[in-house]
Amino acid sequence: MNVLGIDIGGTNFRLGIVREDLSLAKFEKVPTPSVFCSGDVLGDLAEMFLCHGKAQALADFIDGMACAAAAEINILDPDHVLLGGGVLNMKGFPRVLFDEKLREHTRKPLTWQELKPVYTEDEPDKSVVGGAIYARRKLVD
Repeated sequence: MNVLGIDIGGTNFRLGIVREDLSLAKFEKVPTPSVFCSGDVLGDLAEMFLCHGKAQALADFIDGMACAAAAEINILDPDHVLLGGGVLNMKGFPRVLFDEKLREHTRKPLTWQELKPVYTEDEPDKSVVGGAIYARRKLVD
């Protein structure tokens, strides 16, 4: 059983995959494109979700995030996926649209049918570290 944790934050995109023996198979940290959210702009992004959630530019941004997450899911083929991070937990974040786009970009039919993404609350590395905790609990049960 492999658990993939994806943390989409305002400054970094982190992912980690935890093997069945609880060892970390992969950990990656990639800077979030600064054109969308870095430094002081991050607060403005939260307001944009609340005020302009239906704007095409934000829909394209959500599609890009979902595409990046789906690529990792398709490549790594995890048993479970935990999603979190500052951007995914912002007020007004269009989670329904993100889920639709994630579903659109994941491999069909089995990957999406078997995949039950779990959203985590905002805390640094919670979804990545949470993957290890979740895997450990599943092995004990």
